[in-house]
Amino acid sequence: MQAFGRGLFDRLKTSRLDKVQPREEWVKGLTCPRCGARTEPNGRSFAFGVFEGRGYSCVECEKRFSAYYRDEVFNHTVPKADVEIYELVEEQADPAPEEEPVIEEEKAEDLPPPPEALEVEETPVIEDKTEELPPAPIEVPVIEEKPAEREENVPPREPVISDPPAVILEALRKLRDDTIQVNELREEEDRIVEALLEAFLEVMSSIPGGLPVNPELLPGEASDVDRLSVSSSGELLILYLDGEMDAVELNDPENRDLLVDVINDVFPKVRHQIVEMRGRLEKRIVYLSTVTEELRGMAASMADIKGRI
Repeated sequence: MQAFGRGLFDRLKTSRLDKVQPREEWVKGLTCPRCGARTEPNGRSFAFGVFEGRGYSCVECEKRFSAYYRDEVFNHTVPKADVEIYELVEEQADPAPEEEPVIEEEKAEDLPPPPEALEVEETPVIEDKTEELPPAPIEVPVIEEKPAEREENVPPREPVISDPPAVILEALRKLRDDTIQVNELREEEDRIVEALLEAFLEVMSSIPGGLPVNPELLPGEASDVDRLSVSSSGELLILYLDGEMDAVELNDPENRDLLVDVINDVFPKVRHQIVEMRGRLEKRIVYLSTVTEELRGMAASMADIKGRI
C-alpha cells in the first residue's frame, strides 16, 4: 500500500511539470472544473491533480496550465511538491549576490602618530565699566476734563422714527389683535368662574359650618388673622385677633388668583369631609336597619299577644 501511495505521489509530481502520462493511468467519469468536459461516454480523459482545489483536471487543462501559471494568474492552490520545485527554479533563476570582499582596516600600530596641537594664548577680556544711565521719565499728557453740562440746559431730544411706516402699522395691528384676544379670554374666564362658583356652592351647602383655610394664602401680612374659612355661601370669612370679621367675595375679578389658591387648599378637605360623611351614613344605616328588624319582630309578637288578651 505504501509503494502504491509513493508511486501515485511521484506521478502527481511529474504531472505538475506539464508531462503527459500514459493513457491507461487517466481516470474516467469526472467533469473538468476548468473547461467542463466529461469523460463519458466520449469525453476526455482525466488525471489526478489539484486544479482549483478539486483534486483532478483534464489532459488539455494539464497541458495548458502549469503549476506556476495557475498559481500566479488564477491564484489557485499549488501542491507542496510543485511549490518546492517552483522555489528551486526561482533560486536558480535569481542566484544569490556575491559577497563583497571585506577590506581589513590597518592596525593602529602602523599608522603615524597625530601631530601635536599648537598652544594658543588666551586673549584677555576687557570689561566695560561704563555706568548704565537710568531711563528717562516718560511724560504723560494730562487730558483736561470738561465740566459736564447741566441737564437743565440740555434741550429735549426729538424722537427719531427709524422704522418705516409699514413696520409700525404692522406692529399696531398685532397689538390690536392681542387686545381683542385678551378681552375674549377675560369673558371666557368670567363664564368659567361663574359655573365653578355655582358648583362650589352646591358642594359647600352640604358641609355645615364651612371649611378652614390656610391664613397664609391671604396677600400681605397675616399675623393678625385668627381664623380663615369658606362659608357655605361661598364667601371667604376672615376673623381677626381683635374680634373683627371681614368677608371677601371670591367671584370678584380682582380675587381670581386668591380663588385658585383657596380651591387648591379646600378640595382635599372637601374630599375628607365627604369620606367622613359617607362613613357616618353607613354606620347609621347599619344601626337603623338592625333596630328596624328587631322592632318588626317585637311588633309582630305584640300583635299576637294583644289578640289573645
